[in-house]
Amino acid sequence: MQLTSQLTYSELNNKPIIYNQNYYLDNYTVPYIEKFTEYLVGCPTRYSPVTYCYRGDNIIGVSLMHYGEYTEMECNLLRNFINDSTIVYDIGSNIGVHTQAFAKTAKHVYSFEPNNNNYKLLEINTYHDKNVSLYKYALSDSVGIAKIEQYELGSIGNFGECKLTDVGQDCKMTTIDELVNTRQIEPPHVIKIDVEGHEQNVFRGMRETIKHNLPVIFYEAMHCDLISIYDMLNQFGYELYWYPVNNYNPNNFYKNKNNIFGHGGVLNILAVPFHIQCNTNLPKVIDREDTWHNAFHRLQKNDAKSD
Repeated sequence: MQLTSQLTYSELNNKPIIYNQNYYLDNYTVPYIEKFTEYLVGCPTRYSPVTYCYRGDNIIGVSLMHYGEYTEMECNLLRNFINDSTIVYDIGSNIGVHTQAFAKTAKHVYSFEPNNNNYKLLEINTYHDKNVSLYKYALSDSVGIAKIEQYELGSIGNFGECKLTDVGQDCKMTTIDELVNTRQIEPPHVIKIDVEGHEQNVFRGMRETIKHNLPVIFYEAMHCDLISIYDMLNQFGYELYWYPVNNYNPNNFYKNKNNIFGHGGVLNILAVPFHIQCNTNLPKVIDREDTWHNAFHRLQKNDAKSD
């Protein structure tokens, strides 16, 4: 697996646009689904002539409508680890924005989304991606039935914040280890996880898969137990790096210079196994109790010294 020799913020910002123009727009019409389709809007995006999103989604939907992409810098980063022999897991795929991106270069993408409405959109948005397999599962550290939040389609809010809870829509729950051990899915090379605070459970449920395959792992670091995840990955010889991403990308697909998100964004961690050489200026997670706040102050001190 190849990685650019020096992975820097400037290089990530200047990745070329990837856009598949070989489809006909007529093939991207959404079937009418009562009490569902009327809440959707379709727009051209970086990875598809049309991607459908919710009219009332004030984060992912608004980003797609204004910029033709969402947190594109995450996709830019992960493309350094993805080629035509790579197996990718998209855990917490929502409506499929990242799945679409991964599918353009990966051998195969296994995409997991338990919310019924999101899953319908995921099916629609990845219909033309023949190297994608979809699973309506919540991934965790046990097998059974769980509940996930549901939302009113006519409302306005952040529809990407669906999380497992005590009340809500029933959904099937399983583990990555179970799926891999029973050969329902291929072992991974790259894993992306965004499950709204349930990340540590997903990690516990794929411990053996990580141990035996040592994939690159990219996970949201906003609401989860970062210490337990660090301990597991450290045991297997991973290096961890902070990777904050602004919602607004100045080099967005529409070339829209109006930043409607301000300084809003997402905090992530990139975990790279020991066998992959990663020369990068991304700030390291230096120990189990490190925080982005501390890492940011280290960066400021280093900048002051260099001046």
